[in-house]
Amino acid sequence: MAIIGLGAVAVSLWHFVSNPQKRAVMLKSFADDPIKMSFLLLWMIFFVMFFGGIIVTPFGMINLTEDGWQVWEIGAWGFFGMWFIGTIFIKGF
Repeated sequence: MAIIGLGAVAVSLWHFVSNPQKRAVMLKSFADDPIKMSFLLLWMIFFVMFFGGIIVTPFGMINLTEDGWQVWEIGAWGFFGMWFIGTIFIKGF
């Protein structure tokens, strides 16, 4: 499941970079609802940090804070926190 999600993120990035029509659609959806799209973008970043950090262990073991928080740990807290916020507090999400 994580590999499918990472693949979806990679395909979305590829379409944004390589296809002007898809880029225009993505930018229009961002312009129409910037808060929701920013929320989704941050959620995708946490998703990549969490699952990418688990699948690619050297990436996941990088310490990001002085307290020793690693990439995958921050990604896990962010991913599940955003999931909680998105499913509980945001209506129509």
